[in-house]
Amino acid sequence: MFRFIASKIQNKLIAIFSVFCLTIFSVSGMLHYWYTEDSLDEELGKKLLAVAHAATLQINTELVSKLTRGDENSRIDTCLTGAPAGFVANALDCNDQDSTQNPAAAEVCDGLDNDCNGLADDLPFFTYYFDNDGDGFGDENMPFDTCLTEAPAGFAVNALDCNDQDSTINPGVTEICDGLDNDCNNLPDDGLPVFLFFADSDGDGFGAMDVVSLYCENVPPPGFVPDSTDCDDTNPLVNPAAPEIVDGIDNDCDGIIDTDVSTSQPIAAGVQVYPNPTRGNLTIYAQEGEECDMTLYSPAGGLQYRSSLFFTANRIETNLPDTPGGVYLLVLRRLNTGQMWQQKLVILD
Repeated sequence: MFRFIASKIQNKLIAIFSVFCLTIFSVSGMLHYWYTEDSLDEELGKKLLAVAHAATLQINTELVSKLTRGDENSRIDTCLTGAPAGFVANALDCNDQDSTQNPAAAEVCDGLDNDCNGLADDLPFFTYYFDNDGDGFGDENMPFDTCLTEAPAGFAVNALDCNDQDSTINPGVTEICDGLDNDCNNLPDDGLPVFLFFADSDGDGFGAMDVVSLYCENVPPPGFVPDSTDCDDTNPLVNPAAPEIVDGIDNDCDGIIDTDVSTSQPIAAGVQVYPNPTRGNLTIYAQEGEECDMTLYSPAGGLQYRSSLFFTANRIETNLPDTPGGVYLLVLRRLNTGQMWQQKLVILD
């Protein structure tokens, strides 16, 4: 058995085990004190208890400098009715190394559990979209979900870009004539003037009605011309500018073979088509007794529909079966002369 002998050195009482056993343990921040009263007089007992109490306060003070605030793993048990300096009465802190993280803190968008509820960034989420070309419009195929209330750098708040590799293509630009959907409305070259050109397969400067092109600039694309009066676009020697010769061919495309005399007349300027737009049913006004070839071309220049018409009066009713909605070119051609009349026709779905 160890014996404590109390003495005062530099105003501090040092306890030495004597007669009784005084043991002080600190385990996980818990202080335990034990002592015996074997042959211990009352006065010495009081002094030793005072020494133990002073030691307790000193050890508590040292522990405060080592233990972290509110940490459930750094606990002391004491008979004090109030928490010592540096201690609190709860163990709710989830990161006692950071004073900004605790149950009273507001959750912010930083990837941390700021309010110690076990959930990091439990805030409303927002979706942004990668903006590769930096034009302010994002790619719908590259979303980014985050709790940030503003789009981070390189992202947009919308997914309206139809080509995120080209900053000149987005819903905020003006459509131009280039074959592209510049304003991302799924319609290339829409809202622009439309000009009609005809294929000139034989290169004689005169086009034929068989292949047409609707273009948004008044400049014909390669292989096309504004004219459509060639009656044989496979022979450059046959066109309205060629001289008529006696060879069994209509060289000058006037509808008459082997003569310089032409009595052909164009279809009357008063030709009308009603209604326009239409849902397929048409009423056509022309000269009585006129026999015409009616042809409908798609916007790409393909043949959509063809029919022969004979005007027993000055009007005829017809329809365009199985024709999808869109903008078409309606052409009427006199069968006896080849002269023609054309009009843009809108067909509704």
